[in-house]
Amino acid sequence: MDNTATATGTPPTGDPIVSSDDTTTPVDAAARLTLDKQAALVDTNGDGKAQVGERIDYAFVVTNTGSVTVTDPTIADDRLAGAGIAVTCPTGPLAPGDQVTCTASYVVTQVDVTAGSVVNTATATGKTPGGDNVSSPPDVATVPSGEVPGAIPPKPTQPPVLRPEDQVPPSDDLSSTGVSVALTILGGLAALVLGLLALFVGRSRRER
Repeated sequence: MDNTATATGTPPTGDPIVSSDDTTTPVDAAARLTLDKQAALVDTNGDGKAQVGERIDYAFVVTNTGSVTVTDPTIADDRLAGAGIAVTCPTGPLAPGDQVTCTASYVVTQVDVTAGSVVNTATATGKTPGGDNVSSPPDVATVPSGEVPGAIPPKPTQPPVLRPEDQVPPSDDLSSTGVSVALTILGGLAALVLGLLALFVGRSRRER
């Protein structure tokens, strides 16, 4: 920064006296960015853990903490880039002290659930007035993940206890049926014996 000062005085006699001096103060014209990465889980079942199919909304707050204007802020995120997801940032210059918020969304996969958490690292980058890149320190966001809680298995049911009064006594029809069958068999055997006896007697008479 250049600065010039001039002093003027009038003596009792003669012309006014004028004196000037120049100074140059170096200014730190540095470009600096910071990044604050935030993650918000859209928790459909309210268990506080990311499951397959649930969404994580990311916000990337980029702040110009330097002394020069930075343009074209962008976000590089390892997990989002691997999933083919682009981060959207506002366009336009970012003056010293100003900040912008970039956004992106990510859908949780089984790989994330198996890992136990969704962890990713991001960096903000912009361009200085001279066309050079300036990047922020990396920032990490972590969202815990887990399987969907299983349903509580039902308690095993005990077999019913059969009380004496619940037992069904045999009916009279069934008892009489058994008796009639036995009598029929005995009658058949008696007829067979009588038939054999008559045959034997008849044969004995013919032989005499």
